[in-house]
Amino acid sequence: MTPECAKEVFAYMFEDLVVTDQCCELLVKMGEPCHEGLMKTIMVIPEYKANATYALPRSKEVWNKCASVVATHSPSPIPLQV
Repeated sequence: MTPECAKEVFAYMFEDLVVTDQCCELLVKMGEPCHEGLMKTIMVIPEYKANATYALPRSKEVWNKCASVVATHSPSPIPLQV
């Protein structure tokens, strides 16, 4: 995950901005457990904790969006979060 792509994912969660297909590929490559762990860690920081009820569902949404994008380019299935 590049710093630029991390900013895109973060902005998607908090500001409803777009994540590019390239960044989706890097997010999925990073892996779902890493993504979830990072999001949970970020949500304990006081300035982000207040927005956790909005941002955590958005983190699942961005994962599912990216998993779908990557799945269209890959023969291997990628699990979606529920």
